[in-house]
Formats: sequence, structure tokens, C-alpha cells
Amino acid sequence: MAELSSVFNKCLSHQINIRSQGEHELKNFEENLNFPIILYQYFTNPQFQAPLAQFAAVAFKNFIIKKWSPEEGAPILDEVKAQIRRVVFGAMLTTQPAVSSQLRESIAHIASHDFPAQWPELLDYLYQGLNSESSSREAIHATLQTCHKLFKRYRFSFRSDELWLEIKLVVDRLFPVYYAVAQNLFSALQGSATQLEINQNLLTFVPLLKVFISLNGQDVPQQFDDTLKEWMTLFHFLLTYHSQALTDDTILFDMKSKILKCLTLYAQKYDEDFEPFVENFCKTVWELLSAASGRQEYDKFISASLDFFRVVTYKPQIATLMHSNLGLLFGSLILPNMVISEADEDLADAANNSNTDFIKMYLEDANEDTRRSACTQLMRALIKQFPDDINRLVFDTQTQISEAFRTNPQANWKQMDALILLLSGLFPLLYTAKNGASSIATSPQHIVQLFENFVQPQLANPNAFPILKTSCLKFIYVYRNQFPQEMFVMLLNQVSGLIDNQNALVSSYASATLERLLMVKNQHINQNPNQSQELLMTKDHLAPCLKQLLQCLANASMKHPRNLYIMNAFFRVIWLAQDTFSAFAIPACDIFIEYVKQVMANPTDSDPKFNWLVFECFALVMMNSRGPTLDEIESKLEVFMALIIQKSNAELLPYAFQIQALFIRLKRRLSQTNMQLLNSVLPMNNWEAGSRYYAPTLVIFLENVLKVQPELLLNNIPDLAAIIKQLFIINLDAQAFSLATTLIETYPAESVLHLLREIYVIIFTKLHSSKAQNIRLSQKFHKGAIIFISLLVIRYGPEVVVSSLNTVQQGIFEMLIKGEVIQNLRAVDTIIERRWVAIGMTNILAANALNPDVWGAACVNLLKMMEIPTNIASGTIYSNGSVDLPEENTFQMGKDSFQKIYSAEEPLQDKFRDFPNEKMYFLQTVTRVPQFYMMISPYLDESSQQILQVYSNLYGIPIV
Repeated sequence: MAELSSVFNKCLSHQINIRSQGEHELKNFEENLNFPIILYQYFTNPQFQAPLAQFAAVAFKNFIIKKWSPEEGAPILDEVKAQIRRVVFGAMLTTQPAVSSQLRESIAHIASHDFPAQWPELLDYLYQGLNSESSSREAIHATLQTCHKLFKRYRFSFRSDELWLEIKLVVDRLFPVYYAVAQNLFSALQGSATQLEINQNLLTFVPLLKVFISLNGQDVPQQFDDTLKEWMTLFHFLLTYHSQALTDDTILFDMKSKILKCLTLYAQKYDEDFEPFVENFCKTVWELLSAASGRQEYDKFISASLDFFRVVTYKPQIATLMHSNLGLLFGSLILPNMVISEADEDLADAANNSNTDFIKMYLEDANEDTRRSACTQLMRALIKQFPDDINRLVFDTQTQISEAFRTNPQANWKQMDALILLLSGLFPLLYTAKNGASSIATSPQHIVQLFENFVQPQLANPNAFPILKTSCLKFIYVYRNQFPQEMFVMLLNQVSGLIDNQNALVSSYASATLERLLMVKNQHINQNPNQSQELLMTKDHLAPCLKQLLQCLANASMKHPRNLYIMNAFFRVIWLAQDTFSAFAIPACDIFIEYVKQVMANPTDSDPKFNWLVFECFALVMMNSRGPTLDEIESKLEVFMALIIQKSNAELLPYAFQIQALFIRLKRRLSQTNMQLLNSVLPMNNWEAGSRYYAPTLVIFLENVLKVQPELLLNNIPDLAAIIKQLFIINLDAQAFSLATTLIETYPAESVLHLLREIYVIIFTKLHSSKAQNIRLSQKFHKGAIIFISLLVIRYGPEVVVSSLNTVQQGIFEMLIKGEVIQNLRAVDTIIERRWVAIGMTNILAANALNPDVWGAACVNLLKMMEIPTNIASGTIYSNGSVDLPEENTFQMGKDSFQKIYSAEEPLQDKFRDFPNEKMYFLQTVTRVPQFYMMISPYLDESSQQILQVYSNLYGIPIV
């Protein structure tokens, strides 16, 4: 334990070298099969300091998430799992809060895999935790928090009998003690006299109400239905509760916002059940809303109240109440709550110090719990219900605010800001931050009119308030699809003029708006998701204003260094400009190099996402440059790439090798720098376990050398085979198969085959261990193995490959086809790669090197594979030939994970373009094999029989 304390202290050190050493030692500890039990013993031991116990709990949680049911690799041993399930809940109840919160996350993860089938005892633990006769207030609170973690998924899971049976199991077991807790809290709150007592009860109500929403999220369980009147009585009491003992009612109103979410759920999903109570609650909420002050602490409550009215406004008995009070609702509640609060103003000011919370909240709509968001949502509901009245109210308000603002901008800019933000949210029917408003409740002409009357004057006014300018930019951001094409160049010019604004918030909004304007799709073209997407703006449209755009971005990047929105806009302009950007390539590179120099000088002060975008821009600049321009870029960049590699800069090292590999691909030769790098890459010390985050880039580098100047590695084929073996050892299976495939495509059989035996052995060892030790192999392994075998067969012929593989063990080729290839053909998920596999597998079938039963199964499974829908590329393909970056939430940024430069990725090329149609080749080939139909008959089902018949009719080849 003392040794573990030492490791934890190192991991928490502020010194990078000591921290890295600690992380390495902790990974060594993970090799111990009892590692989670050792951690449990540590954080439950009171003798260890709180920060170390918390660190142990975090390590425990991370290990559980990684190893409980891994996508690949060995899971935690069953006996260790059983021991953890027995003790983890009790530890959660008794450890310090910082540890307890981590254990709740662990319990939730375990339950997501094991509950209820492998962990039925969890319900007993929860029952005991909620039982007031045996549990303390703290234990009940902790158990309710755990219940929330466990049951939250019920709200959004797909409906199924299995889900409903699980919810019924939970409610049947827990409802008695859960309901008793609610009633006990009800009584305790009525008898509370001090602020401490009141807040303790209110804080326990919060997770209880969250659990109420989860358990009622799919349907109303019978127990809740039977006690619905009692629940509604409790909710009404809590909504109207107030005490003179409370000097701070923040917790009270947080609890009331949860009550409103419970009521909104019932109003939205269980209309008949809620109908007897709806009118009374509407009056109560109305009175509470009217009396609420403008304090920021009430935001969640106001937001929840407005959301409640959004739902009930469609109910007949409420519609009259809403309609008769529209003016009051709009003038006294909605407009005042659209006005920016002091707290939000402070948040906006913080954007000048690189705080992006305001932008994420109000531009990207990352927080829907704000009062301003709730106001717009309610207005959207009201305009559907009472379109004429709402349009009249909005028009009258526009006139009043516009006149007041014209008279005294200083005093009335917040009202103008509120109006424009309201107009931005009022009309969208279908809207996402990524795609903008694709459907609206008014005409595009009306949107253009609003833009010209309210938005454009503020954008053109140099003295307009910064926050007001951001709301104007948000208007364009939202309605970008509604502007006619002839306005786009004007919009680009107006928006780009604000990119280099001195105010970082305005600059960020303008950059984000510009980036999205460039991605607007042509609405007049039928956008088929399986075909390339047609953009409204092309490089030709961009050309007249390209210089101005780039100058604004360059200025902005100097005024607001390391701004992610500016960098994202920079990337998008280069991405769309393509070859028209080449005239600006050199100065752009100089800008990006300056940032690289800063990161190299101070690696700890860098933003991983910004680093990634800079190198994506480098790759685009290189891809769109030729001749002398590319030569000059190479001379500028190579110095810094070599320095990054020399210093082993962890943040930038993977990018540097990818840039150097791209130079090899584009220049079709190795520079002197790359020649030196080649010699330094081959030694095996570069391929140890700690190299996982950059080894994939070394593979890319070597593959480009093999494709461009293979003679340079002719004497290093044994070294390459050893590297492939090591890649398998450190579990970089995709890279191992990729390098192996490139190797066999580059050199003849006599140079390679004798070295493949050790590679075969490690592949078979992995396959055997996965079955014997219940280790899951990744989809990348299965895909890589199938493509490797297929291309090996195509390159050297099936007879040679069968003989080569069988040197490991007689008959192992057939075992590989039966146990690996046939079972995992679905893992091959792109059109081109499936074509390769189809040709390779057809050649195997033609060689008749398999037993009839394996032959038949392989034949039918290959047939099915050729008809499964496939992925074309990792991102969306556009008509300019470019592939967009993947969604940010689909990849992870961190020093321990490989960071790909997507713009430098070589498009998948069909290696056999001159080969005939693979489906016709398959049918022509297999129908020539004696007793073909007899061998496949046992494996044919209705779908494969239909596919076979379609091929037969299409290519005129009889089956029998």
C-alpha cells in the first residue's frame, strides 16, 4: 500500500517527468489481476489521505469502465467481478463524498452490463439503502443519487419488453421504501425550523424527484398510478412551500424546478392521468412565475416553468387561459426574461479571456436550461397555437423597441438584443446548430426583411454594442438556409468584416457564422444521403472575396491567439478554396508555424483541438500546392517537423510524422530529412508499448516510403516483419495488418513469404487466446485479418498462400477461413475493401482448397457480404471532392491516443480497377466448381437464395 501511495503522489505531481513516471508505474500495477480489489482496499482504508483515496477511487472507476466488458482485450476475471459486486455498494455508502461519487459511476457502469441478470442483489442493496429503519439520512441520500445514476437511461432507452420488465422489477421491489422516503421527507420538511434542516430535506428531494422522472419515463407504473393523487398533493405543497427561516432560497427553487419537470413529463405523456390536476397547477405556476425576481438563481425554475407552459398550452382547458393572457405572458414574462442578465454579461466579458461558455450556451445551444432558451421554445409553441395573435404582438413589440432604441441606444440596447435573439428562436420548426433552420414557420422573404430592418444596421454600425452584434450574428447563423444565393457574397463580406474585431466574443461569433455559411447546402438540389452533397458556395464563388477573408482571419488570429472558432473558420476557407488558395499558401504557413513555435516553447499551454486544426490546415495547404510552392512549404515546415521529432514533443509528434509522410506522397521522393528519419524509425525501441500514441504515424510514414521508393527498404524487409509482429504485441492490430498488406503488395513472394511465418503465429495466437481467455478482439482486427488474407491470395495465388499458412500447422488455412473469415465478413465495411475481399475469397473458392462444408458456408457468407450496405468514407463527401472532418464527439483528443490528420489521409483506391465486376466474377467462378449447388444448399436461406437468383438473371449465368 505504501508503494501505491508513492505512485499516486507521483501521478498527482505538478512536474511532468514525475507525473509521467507515476502514470507508467500505475499501468504496471494494472497488470495485477487483483488490481481493482487492491484499489478498493486502499480507498476504504481511513489511514490514507483524502486526495490519495480519491485518486484511487478515480483509478478504480476508470479501470472498471475500461475492463469490465471491453470491446477488445481481456475483461476483469469473473471471480474478481463477483467480489466487486459484493462490496462496492457498501463502500459507496460509507466512504467520503469524493470517493463515493466515483463509486456511484462505477456501480452505474457495472449495472449497465450486469443488472439485473448477473447482479440481482443490487436491488436488495438499494432497498436496504432506502429503508429508513436501517439507514441514515446520508445513506438514503447517497442511495437516491445512485438510483438516479442507474435509472436515468430509462428516460431515453428504446421501448422494448425487456426494458419494461426491468422497470417493473425495479418498481415492484423498491416502490414501498421509495414512497416511504418521499412521505417521511414530506413530514420532515413540514416540521423543519432551521435553514440547515430545510436544506437537508430539500437536497434529498432533488435526487428523489430525478428518480421519479426516470421510473415514469416510459409509462406510468401501477404503483405510481395508484398513488398519483398523493404525489400531486406532495408536488403542490413543494411548489408553494416557503419558510421565513430561509435566508437563501437557491436550493428551494432548484428543487421546485425538478417538480416542474415531473409535472411537464405527465402533461406531455400522460394527458388523461394529469388532466384533473393541470388547471390548478397552471394557476400555481403562473403565480410563482409572476412573483419571481430577476435573480440569476431562479433561471432553472423560470426555464422549467416556461417549458411547462409550452407543453400545456395545447390542452383545451388551458388554451383559453393562455389566449386571454397572451399580452401579459409576452410583455411581463417572455420579453423580460429574454433580456440578458448581469451574470450572462459577465460571462460574455469573460469570452475576451478565452472563456467559451457564453458562446457554447447561446450560439451552439449547449445549455437548454436557460430562461432565454425556454422563452423561445414557448414562443414557438404559442405561434403554432395562436399565429395571428403572436405575430401581431411581435410586430407591435418590434415597432416599440425599434423606436426606443433609435431614440436612446445606450438605454435600450438590451431590449433590442432581446428582440433579435427572440426573432432568431421564434420561427425555426427544424433546427440544429450544425445544419441551421431547415424548416421555418414563416417565409424566407420575411427572414430577409427582418435581417434588413434589424440585423444589418447593427452589423454595419461600428459603435454597436458587442453583445448586440453577437445576437445579430446568431440570427444569420440560425437562418443561413433562408437567404438567397445572391445575398451570400454580401453576407460573407459583412460577417468577415467582424472576424478581426477587437472584441473576442464578436470575433468568435463571426468566425463560427462564416464557417457555417460556407457549409450551406444547395436547397434546389435533391440531397441524397448516399451521394455527394452539393454546397451552395463553391471555390469560384469564394474567389473574389478570398483575399479579404484570409486577411481578416490572419488579423484575427494575431488579435485573439489560439481561438478555436477562428482556426475552424481558417480551416473551412482553405478546405473550400482548394487550388485557388495556392497563391496564399506561403503566408498562411508562416502564420501556422508561429503557433507551432509557441507550442514547442511551452507544450503544457496548448489546446489539443487547436493543435489538431493547425495541422489539418497544414495538410490542406500542402494538398492544394504544387511545384515551387510545395518546395518552399517543404523547406519551411521540415525544419520544425524534424525538431518536433527530435525533441519527442508528445503533443505534436504524431502530427509531424504524418506531415512528413504527406511530403513523401506528394513529392514522390524522400527528402534528406526523410532519409534521416527513415533510419531512425526502423530500430525496435521506437515500437515499444509506450509508443502506442505515435506508432500509427510511423506506420503511415513507412507505408509511404514503400509505395514511393521501395528500393530503400529492400534490405530491411526482416526489420519490417519484426515491426509488424511488435505492432500486434502492443495491440495496434489495424496498423499491423495495414503494414503487412503494404509489404506483400510491394515485394515478390520470394522476398516476403519466408518472413511471414512468425506473423501468422502471432495472428493465430491472438485468435486462440481470444477464445480460451474470453478476450474480445476488435472489429479492426477481424477486418484487417480478412483483407490481409484476401490480398495475400490475390498477390501470390491461393495455392502459395495455403502452403505458406499450413507450415504453421497442417490444415490451419481451413481453420482460419472457418473460424475467422466466415464469422466476421461483416467487419469489412467499405465498398472498395469488400471488392478486394470478394475477389480474394472467390479465388480461394476457385482453388477448391476447402472441405465441402466449409466451402459452402464461405460461398454463401461471401454472397451475403456483397449485398450488405457499406460505408463510403469516414465523413460526408461533398461535390467539390472533399471529405468533411468527422464529428468532434466521435474521436478523442489526448496525448495517449493517436491523433489523425484527416486531410492528409490517402483516399482508398481500388487496387483492381481493371478487374471485372466482382459479383459477376464470383458467380462465373463458383458455378464452374463441380457440385457447386450441392455444397451451398445446406447454407442457403431465403435471402441468399434471392441474391443468387438476382445475380443469375443479371449476368445470364445459370445456377444449376
